[in-house]
Amino acid sequence: MPRAPKPRLNREWHLAHRMPPRAPLDQRIVWHLEHRENCACRPIPLKLLGVLRERGLL
Repeated sequence: MPRAPKPRLNREWHLAHRMPPRAPLDQRIVWHLEHRENCACRPIPLKLLGVLRERGLL
């Protein structure tokens, strides 16, 4: 049986997981990896993808 597609925006997750302004890089990395698992509203920014690849997290 095929899986149902992820909803585009997971409003509840976003409300519970606010990223503070000027968050440090490590906090942004954690947030975006969790975001990717819980919401499909936008991709990880390209600049951050490069950092994730350099750190072996992707």
